[in-house]
Amino acid sequence: MRAFLTVVYGAQRTEALLSEAADPHAFAAAVAAAESPWRHAASASEHRFSWERTISPVPVPQGGYTSPGEYVETFLGFLDRDIRWAAQGNLSNPAKAAADAAWRDMRGVVIEAVDCGGLLASSHRTFLGVCTPHHNRLCQGASVEAMEKVTALIRSGRVDVSAGPGARLECDEERGLFRVDGPATGAARYADVLVDARVHGFDAERDVMPLYPNLLRRGIVRKWANPGLNEPDFIPGGLDLTPQFHPVRADDRVESPITFLGPPSEGVMYHQIGALRPNKDHHVIRDILCWIHAFMPREDPSPAQGSTAQGPRCRGPRPER
Repeated sequence: MRAFLTVVYGAQRTEALLSEAADPHAFAAAVAAAESPWRHAASASEHRFSWERTISPVPVPQGGYTSPGEYVETFLGFLDRDIRWAAQGNLSNPAKAAADAAWRDMRGVVIEAVDCGGLLASSHRTFLGVCTPHHNRLCQGASVEAMEKVTALIRSGRVDVSAGPGARLECDEERGLFRVDGPATGAARYADVLVDARVHGFDAERDVMPLYPNLLRRGIVRKWANPGLNEPDFIPGGLDLTPQFHPVRADDRVESPITFLGPPSEGVMYHQIGALRPNKDHHVIRDILCWIHAFMPREDPSPAQGSTAQGPRCRGPRPER
């Protein structure tokens, strides 16, 4: 009881509430009248984990929202609660503790399963298209400062989110404008300019700069493919690299004078550009050391000195999953 009340109301308020515990009626009334500074529900039943609420914290009610304004206030309410939860910290707030200790810290396990064709081709495609966006939002979401800025921009009318989820885009030829319709909110908004502000995945063949298309055309590099078993291959877009980050040529030879790190390695490896953990034995740090030693060869250390360089997480063929 003390642990639950402390999470919901804080340590100081909890002591005041527990002072009424000898009288069940007074205790129940005091708990019912108390307000959580972090907007936690008072009922224990409402704290049960829900995957649906986790990945869709601003759900669309059956029949949609009654107005665009109702959705905006619901969205702002979610931002306010999430900012409060972040302020409570990842040691006390259950949702933030799960995001840090489960979703984020389990990335090493995910990496071991996914790297170098660990998943079947169709599973790999689903993992990157469906699971990865949820994972990134849960363990690498926007900072508190960013959410506070968005809140201020929405309340001041500088940013309009009233179209809501599942918005549809059309061209209004009569007005010469883009039209954005919100099927869940009933909003209809017009815009002069459309900007696709998403961070697109790396694809060596479609890169706007000529470097990677030229390397592909000349056969110096090739794209990595997860071979399908009785299904099509899955080609994420990154390069085929060795554990030392050297590219594999179109003729199967290794181009050892060249090394790649970062977005070009996404595909055969996972989370190459994920957030680092300071003062930790992080896989990206190990990969950077491996890359540096391949990029800047040096004499092998003596047996007494040892070596800290390790290759990335590729360990040969994986069993079928």
